[in-house]
Amino acid sequence: MRSWLAAIALTLLGGCTPPDDPDNIPERGHWESSVRLVALTIDDRAVTREEVPFAMPPDKREDRGCVEPRLRTMEEANATIANLSKVDCRFESLNLDGNAIAGGGRCAPQAKAGVSVGATFTVNGDEAPDRIHSLLELNAYAHLQDGQTVRVHTAYVIDWKRLSACSR
Repeated sequence: MRSWLAAIALTLLGGCTPPDDPDNIPERGHWESSVRLVALTIDDRAVTREEVPFAMPPDKREDRGCVEPRLRTMEEANATIANLSKVDCRFESLNLDGNAIAGGGRCAPQAKAGVSVGATFTVNGDEAPDRIHSLLELNAYAHLQDGQTVRVHTAYVIDWKRLSACSR
């Protein structure tokens, strides 16, 4: 699940260009990003990171330096996911309407040690010149050897905040 989150979160935003692009809503500047777990359930029961029987990525805050965050097309996002991750995840929709962001997709089932795991995900958010805010929800399932299916739901808030103009 860790590689799904990283791949999906990183693919929505691209690198920077030297001058600010007036057609791109977020402005070039010194940016900071954060990813925060806000919900975690297993079979509809709320649990903590410490209670899950698998590794969960910690919340993350990262200085992005001088960049102009840029939302990508669905094709670019899918190509980036393919390069960053060993899982087969793909956006099936990605809509950028004004400042609104909405998308979703799925991660193809993978089998390991007799357990088949797959997932669907949605991303909803908005962007402004000085911030990007989104909610990523991942609904994963694991089909176990004994015939049981375990459902895992996670929700992450992904924020980008412009701290200042770039220093020259």
